[in-house]
Amino acid sequence: LNVFLIYFACLFPGCCHSLNYETNSDVLKLVVMGDWGGLPFYPYYSPFEYATSKHLMNVAVGGNYHAVLALGDNFYFNGVTDEYDSRFQNTFENVFNNQAFETIPWFVLGGNHDHYGNITGQLEYTKHSSRWHYPALWYKLQLSGIGFNITVIMIDTVTLCGNTVYDGAQPKGTDDHEAAESQLSFIEDSLKQTTDSYVIVAGHFPVWSVAEHGPTECLLQKLKPLLEKYKATAYMCGHDHNLQHIREANSTVDYFVSGAVDVVTPSMKHKDAVPANSLQFYWGNLLGLGGFATVDATKDEMMLKYHSATGSVLYSYAMKPRI
Repeated sequence: LNVFLIYFACLFPGCCHSLNYETNSDVLKLVVMGDWGGLPFYPYYSPFEYATSKHLMNVAVGGNYHAVLALGDNFYFNGVTDEYDSRFQNTFENVFNNQAFETIPWFVLGGNHDHYGNITGQLEYTKHSSRWHYPALWYKLQLSGIGFNITVIMIDTVTLCGNTVYDGAQPKGTDDHEAAESQLSFIEDSLKQTTDSYVIVAGHFPVWSVAEHGPTECLLQKLKPLLEKYKATAYMCGHDHNLQHIREANSTVDYFVSGAVDVVTPSMKHKDAVPANSLQFYWGNLLGLGGFATVDATKDEMMLKYHSATGSVLYSYAMKPRI
């Protein structure tokens, strides 16, 4: 079943906001990266983004990866003006330009910097790029391998919690309570209905973080109880410009931060704001020139790895199927 055909069927008003991507593989492979949005002036990418993109493409092409999850802050500092903005070419197409990598689909969500601009322009760019898939502010993606499936619930944390007034602040509260409640219902229904082996919820703001922004109070109140109740495998996000793994005692949910493509910020400002002994891994090394995550899933386990742009595998962690 072709991901593109299902995608276009879902563009019509009131439709499903759901994509299916079937493979004939016994290993499903994803790249997970946030905060990759370049610069709003020439050359329109940062040294970190450039270095990270080169290693990321080598890993993805060499490892036959199936898809990229792009976790927001796609265009610094104020998003795009519309679907024809030159930033799509200068920060995205021209940077991630390995010919083989261009066949790998990107599944996109929005961050706070994207919402500072015209977020609808990013949705509409789906019509102009064969690899950019952003059908709605929140949507569900089912990836099918041989003998197992992964559900990925792509959410919009700005709609849910509001935007930040300035970088470093907590979200100020939603501007659209009806949309926020609709999204929460979508998240809960998706979690409740899935029987897939692995369930990833992906957003921009972190639930837990030890770094510059810290935990997001709104998500602790609204999202975390759903993740725990329905036994999601993991929550993956960006926003903080480093790599983190947090897991609470007596919890089945792993919390990952992968926001280190465009810049690395070696902050542990909120190390005391997470539960005791919950921080499993942290990386914020400026000399590493950026970082990203990969996920390799089989019917037996889902392995997350953190990579630095300099070529090191920094961390590996295996998660078991839910069922």
